[in-house]
Amino acid sequence: MIIENRGKKPTVSKTAFVDEEAKVIGNVIIGDHSYIAPGAVIRGDLARVVLENYTAVQDGTLLYPAEHFMDGLMEHKEILIGSHVIIGKYCIIQATYVGDAVFIGSSSVLDRECQISDGTVVAAGTVVPPWMIVPPRVVVGGQPAREYRRLSPGDVEKQRENAETYSKFVEKVLKR
Repeated sequence: MIIENRGKKPTVSKTAFVDEEAKVIGNVIIGDHSYIAPGAVIRGDLARVVLENYTAVQDGTLLYPAEHFMDGLMEHKEILIGSHVIIGKYCIIQATYVGDAVFIGSSSVLDRECQISDGTVVAAGTVVPPWMIVPPRVVVGGQPAREYRRLSPGDVEKQRENAETYSKFVEKVLKR
């Protein structure tokens, strides 16, 4: 469901698919060949949320801009999600930045204002604490997240290929 909020309506690429049971609210931009699954909620009513090309947001995941307090006032930080990103089922994303070719395992929490660099894998059930900056091309896991190992350029390329498989699914759905 695409929902306008305070005069801002989500912008969804013609080659992207948003399931009718998902909620995309307000100032959201969804790039080419992206997939938003049933039950996903993307809250652009609080701050802008940008999902670049070939991004998949799976079932039950929430993208919710993080609260930030400044001079006694609360504001929300925008979320920027790169291209070729897969976000697993039932995640909570309050990160301000997720780079390109990233995989986020199911039931992970990316807490307030953390940043996930390019080519990273976040293992299922991981909690990335507030303000943590995860370096590029690593696997992190645990509660709180810690680095397990480095990834090769080949591993990162495989992630890009995996993300593009969603575009084939989206093409089939859009043809119906």
